[in-house]
Amino acid sequence: MSKRPVKRFIKSTGRFAVISVILIVGFILPLLSVGSSYADPIKLLHRLLQQSTDLTGATSVHTFRWKYPDTELLGAIEFDYCTNPYANLSCDAPDGIDVSGATLTNQVGETGFTILSQTTSQIILTRTPFVVNPALDNLYEFSNVINPTTAGQYAVRVKTYTSADTSGLVNDDCDIAFSTVGPITVNAEVPPFLFFCVSEFITDYCQSSGRTFFDFGDFDTTQTNTAQTQMQIATNAQNGYTITMGGNTMTSSNHIIDALSVPTASSVGTSQFGVNLRANTSPAIGQDEQGIGIGTISPDYDTPDLFKYGKDDVLASAVTGSNYNKYTVSYVVNVPPDLPAGVYNTTVTYIATASF
Repeated sequence: MSKRPVKRFIKSTGRFAVISVILIVGFILPLLSVGSSYADPIKLLHRLLQQSTDLTGATSVHTFRWKYPDTELLGAIEFDYCTNPYANLSCDAPDGIDVSGATLTNQVGETGFTILSQTTSQIILTRTPFVVNPALDNLYEFSNVINPTTAGQYAVRVKTYTSADTSGLVNDDCDIAFSTVGPITVNAEVPPFLFFCVSEFITDYCQSSGRTFFDFGDFDTTQTNTAQTQMQIATNAQNGYTITMGGNTMTSSNHIIDALSVPTASSVGTSQFGVNLRANTSPAIGQDEQGIGIGTISPDYDTPDLFKYGKDDVLASAVTGSNYNKYTVSYVVNVPPDLPAGVYNTTVTYIATASF
């Protein structure tokens, strides 16, 4: 600030003297000069960052896309990975980001770039400076990028330069947002199961069934006495299942109806007790295996019209987990004329064992 000299004006007015003081103050403002390497930078158009995976800490491919807003001299592109997109804040690298081993695997539009330098959070591309074509769609693809290890929202600050080494004017200055997410883990348990039911008849999935006691009435030496039951099974056991048959042949006191030890045809008038798991014609009884499971009938019980009874024999099995199968067990009893009188009975048990 400078002060000019004070001038005094005196005017005589009789007995009084009036003094007028005029103070003039002047300000001298220094010239403000600001230097900058920016040439009024603007934003890249239609900018986008695509990630091959957004999982935290994963190795990803980062593909950048944009259009240049106008014709401009372009020699270098700088990519800075930051925790925020704000140019007025420092660019702090996201935790775990690592582009130091990234490679430029593809470029489209304005091409001819190679990697000039790179750190864990920055990549600089360079080429011989050349004027861009704003009509082109541009793509720059980097492989082997390690994503940030913390889930969140991040930004890549992108600058383009007129020089090949970022020393010249900045043409474009903008940010491109991206994010990472933690892996989603879903846990569930499939409990082991074994469905098994036995009865006179069974509807699908063991929903309903019939009786489990059968009375042949009086045996007749001139015909075969028959009965049938069904059993249904399913399991998710890794090593499948087996169905075994237990119990003895029909007896009355110490009198016995012979169990068929090998697959044998039914013969009226002889001593026979046996079963099979097939549809038979002599006698007409039984049904073939049903269902979409993979269970199979054991060979000794798998031939129509041939019957056998072996205590603890395996009737059917599956080598791995199986959906439902329904098996029909046919029983045949033949008696000889000299069979002693009495009440003949037996209890047949079926045991299903799953191998988990």
